[in-house]
This record gives sequence, structure tokens and C-alpha cells, in this order.
Amino acid sequence: MKNKLFTLGLSLSMTFVFAQDTKTFTKNNYTIDYPSSWQISEQKTQPAVQFMIVSDITSQAKDNFRENISLSEEPLQGKTLNAEQYSQILVNQINAQIPSSKTSPTKSINLNGIDAQELVWSADFGNGTVLKFKQVLFVNGNTGYAITYQSTTTEFDEYLVVADKIISSFKFVN
Repeated sequence: MKNKLFTLGLSLSMTFVFAQDTKTFTKNNYTIDYPSSWQISEQKTQPAVQFMIVSDITSQAKDNFRENISLSEEPLQGKTLNAEQYSQILVNQINAQIPSSKTSPTKSINLNGIDAQELVWSADFGNGTVLKFKQVLFVNGNTGYAITYQSTTTEFDEYLVVADKIISSFKFVN
């Protein structure tokens, strides 16, 4: 019971903080909102990554990791795919490239009018830290997109409410 009350209190406080002080990032034909205590980075950690929103530096106090949300774009090179087909390709890639990964079944969601698939998975990358990911996968035109929330398993649930709010704010503006 105490855990449920703590989680509810944390969720309400995170929701209040997020609602009070947000910034909007706009690039190309999309927009996303994020808490002003988080930072936006357009540094390309990988060629497909368009931006990364990184949590406040204090978030790494417990686990030496800053939670983040990123957007990746992938040209589909003439393939006509829906969100479910695109997500299956990505699940297959994850399982092939990271044999230690544990994936949950995808589920259909609606992201501001966009048909999408939600995927949650985790993996140990060999350094003793297990990372957990929540991805929202969708297709727009000839491009596949992945909005990814990344955290350690230790703090994944702690930042999930804020991550969900950030992800749910994503929309195309054109």
C-alpha cells in the first residue's frame, strides 16, 4: 500500500512539474514538448537520431545514467509498411543484434492521430547496467520513426510518467 501511495504521489508531482514548466522543440515537420529542467541535444549519437532530450543532471545520482528520449528516422527506401510491420522489423533487428535482449509483445496505440506500436524491451550491454527502453514506432510517408525512452531498470518506472508525457506530446505540424 505504501508503494502505491508513493508511486501515486510521485506521478502526481511529476505531472504537476511537467505541466508547469515546459519547452517546445520544433524541427523539420514535427514538434515535441519537454520539461524545462531537461535539455535538448541535436548532437548525432547515431546517424538516424534527430534529437535527444536528456534528463536533469541530478537524475544520475542513483545510477550514473541520465534518462533520455530520442527520435530516430529511417528512410523506408520505397517499402510500403504500416506501424505493425515496421515494429516487427525492429523487434527482429533487436533480437538478432542483442541476443541478451528481452522484448515484450508490441501493442497498438494512437499517438495524436498516428497509428503506432509500443514496444518495451531491456538488455544487459555487458557493463553490468541493464538498460530498459520504451519505444513508440510508426510510419509517416516513406519514413519509419522511433521515439525511444531510455533508462536503467533501476529508475525506469520513476521517470516513466514524464517520459510518457513527452512522447505523447509529439506531433507533426505539416
